Amino acid sequence: MSIAALLKKVKVSAVRPVPCRLEGIIIGRGVPGYIFSEDFVLRDESGIIFLDYRQPLAIWEWLFGLLKAGDFQGASVTVEGWYRRAPVPYMEIRSMSRDGNTTKSWVSTMNRLSAVAIATAGVAWAAATYLGIAAF
Repeated sequence: MSIAALLKKVKVSAVRPVPCRLEGIIIGRGVPGYIFSEDFVLRDESGIIFLDYRQPLAIWEWLFGLLKAGDFQGASVTVEGWYRRAPVPYMEIRSMSRDGNTTKSWVSTMNRLSAVAIATAGVAWAAATYLGIAAF
């Protein structure tokens, strides 16, 4: 897709994202001059868009911003993720590839694992309550 094609989509929100893949050049960080900024600005032939890089723990984001984000400056990348709209349209990064090296965001994986763990705990608690072996 192109950035212009994404911006034309109307039925997009933070709750209803659009999966997409963009190719372009990283022209800067999300917060210019901030050494810990892990977010980027991507440019293709049709426009620019803000890229949001998230990890389950904020310390991973800070380390990425400090140690790896500078390597992407001016690089040609392929980004996969979800296009969302808030006050500003942005793309949440799932994976970003540059020269065959891929950087991934683990937020969606951790969300799924957390959901499975909570559902399993709920089923175990309901079964224990039904069988009368619950502690409370």
